[in-house]
Amino acid sequence: MTTKTKTNKPAAKTAKATKPAAYQAKPADIKLATEAGEALKAGESAQAMASIKAKALHKAGAIVGKKGECPLAVAFLNARYPGGKNAKGGKVSAGTMDVTLSHFRSAVKTGKGYDENASRKAKGGKAKTGAGVIMISINKGGDAKAMAKAIRAGMNKAKESNDAFVALAAMVLDALDDAGFTETE
Repeated sequence: MTTKTKTNKPAAKTAKATKPAAYQAKPADIKLATEAGEALKAGESAQAMASIKAKALHKAGAIVGKKGECPLAVAFLNARYPGGKNAKGGKVSAGTMDVTLSHFRSAVKTGKGYDENASRKAKGGKAKTGAGVIMISINKGGDAKAMAKAIRAGMNKAKESNDAFVALAAMVLDALDDAGFTETE
């Protein structure tokens, strides 16, 4: 039986990168985060106030950390949703708080304005609904007439929703007409 002996090689010298000191929330920074949350709780003009406070935190070098751990995050959320409730007194979900905190964190990090609706505005001001899906639903126990009616309705929606679908939808609608499934039946 052979035994292997381990030889210790001298460790290669590596230059350690010096990390900047971890951010420690100062009372003034916590006050700014609290004011930003309170401003948003107050109403519509509050967005401008929250943006001012987020920019001030950005200039101070503040870093908003994890919910429940970072004093800035805790101060902001406690002021924005006191007792876990919105301005109307309704319970706020953890997901909503996470998204709101994400917007605040981003505003502080970038120094840009605070906006909870930035993603909607980037998409042309419309909220995403139904992910742009056209559904054609056909009952298993249905007949050919009902199937043709459902397909026709779906193809008409497709034509209206996207110019690229017009030719295909027209072809399918013509095929339904040729097969005797006209709109009047």
